[in-house]
Amino acid sequence: MKRYFIGIDPGKTGAVAIIEENVDANVFDFGIDGLAALTALSERAAQYDNIKILSVMESIGSFSPAGRSQGAMGMVKYGESAGIAQGWLRALQIPQDVDVRPAQWKKDLRLTVTKPTSTKDVKKDRALMAAWEKSKKEKSFELARRLFPSLALEKLTRQKDHNRAEALLIAEWLMRRFVYKEPQYAKDTKKRGLKNGY
Repeated sequence: MKRYFIGIDPGKTGAVAIIEENVDANVFDFGIDGLAALTALSERAAQYDNIKILSVMESIGSFSPAGRSQGAMGMVKYGESAGIAQGWLRALQIPQDVDVRPAQWKKDLRLTVTKPTSTKDVKKDRALMAAWEKSKKEKSFELARRLFPSLALEKLTRQKDHNRAEALLIAEWLMRRFVYKEPQYAKDTKKRGLKNGY
């Protein structure tokens, strides 16, 4: 049985990652490349009974720290991209797991970085927050390069590739959650009527 896990980081600069369990991984920029990759995988799954697919998408609430940092227009654009991704998955009949918030998958992959405390100096606080955001992205980027060395020299070469890195890590989080059968995962799948996570 071949199992594929898809991680989607929606957004104009987002990405779509596909991991074949214990075999290979690839990542595509959100848009035509990502849709083409999902379509090809869906067509393969329709042809062969031994292929199973599960996907998950990152979800950002408007009142979450990530949502507030994007601003109103940023959240509107994020919503548009998330809707497009949902449409892809439904049109291609790719099963979707519950959406995951950034704080959850980063915590599970031990990527949390302590938020700086306020100094009551506006300029200093802005600089501290900017450094904190950069540190989070760098930590995700470095973990993705370690976990996926075959992509490190091809698709994870620049700091602005951090969205590709995060899509890969979201797919990695889903694979670990499913393969290692965390207790909460079993409860979640029963609630949604999924059999063995599909």
